Amino acid sequence: MRRPRESDINFLVAFGYTAQAIALPVYLTRDVGLPGALAGLVFAVNTALVAGLGVPVARLTLRGRRTRTAALGAAGFAASFAAFAALPRFVGGPDAVVAVLAVAVLYTAAELVHSAPTQSLSVQAAPDHLRGRYLSAYQLSWSLCRTIAPLLLGLLLDAGEWHV
Repeated sequence: MRRPRESDINFLVAFGYTAQAIALPVYLTRDVGLPGALAGLVFAVNTALVAGLGVPVARLTLRGRRTRTAALGAAGFAASFAAFAALPRFVGGPDAVVAVLAVAVLYTAAELVHSAPTQSLSVQAAPDHLRGRYLSAYQLSWSLCRTIAPLLLGLLLDAGEWHV
């Protein structure tokens, strides 16, 4: 069995980025039972936090070890997806809106922590003479994900409600 390559792992992380835009609105309305407008609020909170905190957080994350910081961001993604999956079981009514926004902030924090060091790692991982290939593989993992993720997420959503 071959060892996973960085582009394989990046595909899974890119899938997490894509899931928010494609699957989250359906999940929140169908499985959690929240109004459709809440998905727009989640996107607005995400956008505002990324726009306002992107540069300062990137500066902070680039001071530490990039591999550990990227792993911390990926762990944050995993925690936010687990929390999103648990929402229908643990919250209802007006508390659900607060819980969804709290989990959205966790997701955004993971995005902020993960983004800058991962991009730096994709450049630094390559030997100088192979940098173009490495960056092409990195970008290909994003492009493949953006092509395949809507199909996969659609199939998962079509399979029925998801609860933990």
